[in-house]
Amino acid sequence: MHKRTTAALAVAVAAVVGLSACGSAKSSSKKGDATKAAGAPIKLGVLTSLTGSAASGFTTVEKGVKARLGLENAAGGVNGHKLSYVMADDQSTGPGVVAGAKKLIQQDHVYGILENSSFFSAAAKTTTTAGVPVTGVSFDAGPEWTDKSATNLFDAYGYGNYSTLSTAWGKYFKSQGATKVGAVGYAGSISSELAAIESVKSAQQAGLKAGYLNNTVPFGSTNVGPIIQAIKASGTDALYLPVVPNTAFAIAVGLQQAGVKLKSVVLATGYGGDLLESKDAVAAANGLEFSVIAAPVELNTPGTQKFVSALSQYAGVTTTPTFGEYIGWLTADLFITGLKLSGGNASSADFISKLRAGTWDGAGIESPTNFAAIKDTAGGLDQANCIYIVRLQGTTFKPVDGASPVCGQPVPGVSLKP
Repeated sequence: MHKRTTAALAVAVAAVVGLSACGSAKSSSKKGDATKAAGAPIKLGVLTSLTGSAASGFTTVEKGVKARLGLENAAGGVNGHKLSYVMADDQSTGPGVVAGAKKLIQQDHVYGILENSSFFSAAAKTTTTAGVPVTGVSFDAGPEWTDKSATNLFDAYGYGNYSTLSTAWGKYFKSQGATKVGAVGYAGSISSELAAIESVKSAQQAGLKAGYLNNTVPFGSTNVGPIIQAIKASGTDALYLPVVPNTAFAIAVGLQQAGVKLKSVVLATGYGGDLLESKDAVAAANGLEFSVIAAPVELNTPGTQKFVSALSQYAGVTTTPTFGEYIGWLTADLFITGLKLSGGNASSADFISKLRAGTWDGAGIESPTNFAAIKDTAGGLDQANCIYIVRLQGTTFKPVDGASPVCGQPVPGVSLKP
């Protein structure tokens, strides 16, 4: 695996991008007819960032998809149908994701789409109008995931609503001995701003004090000198950073150099083999904590064992799975679940109907999702309002005691606003 820089981790915090679009689902009974022949292959489309500003954070999505489809094909496919895929580039833009979706639907004639893009909101209407099944990830923070008319969209990322307040973060910071919790988010990114606000409000729900809160930082900035001084002056002793790792590392290193010792600093992303391949990143991140929406492989559960084994056997990955590999695996596994529920040779309308009435077990690494009864959950948490926290110690990620996972509950009557 080629060596990546810390900057390659930057866009893995895909939730910092939010483009809005929604539409009404129109299912077509003609979709999926290509799979009706006995043993005919089922072609899927993978929509992600292959070029542009977000590309470095999604370069490994294909490996996660390849691992899950490879595992299924080795077992004979779904009801005798082998699975293939074709890639499409969202170009890290709204127009690009629309063009990519249209390519998959109109030129590649895919049965369904595995959506791994920060920009998907712009293409949601394209897929719902076509009635094409989509298994995706809701970190675009768009409204399409909770639009009940968009029945073709299935979220593998927890259905998080960034306006929802959960008790999970307050519970975690309190367990770490924090008394005053702060956060730093990006200006102009609704999901980043709301994630920062939510963590501080959650801490207050747990009886902790609100610390330093700044949602005016330019995206990707490492000019954090004033922030360091403000955090120090505020008495903040725990910090949540829903920002890309280069910003978070700059803050963490700056605090160390200023002699500020916090009881907990949690990054929204960065867990995985990407970080471990950079000595500079490891040095900057040592002792920091990272949130993971799915079970980290260090827990060595049956689900993570299956994931690790398939990545090694079918995608040649032997390091800690990356963000991209996780979401590629999850979206592929969810689509396979839909195929199995619908028989593997159903029309798109039948696929959508069967999966919408079904339950997915989270690939064995997330809390199950009942698509007929979606629960209210905060952004970045799974359907049980849970998140996993790991800490980097030396060159090893270790699950934090009592936070594998840490779970909370939505706070009723609260709607967060940036």
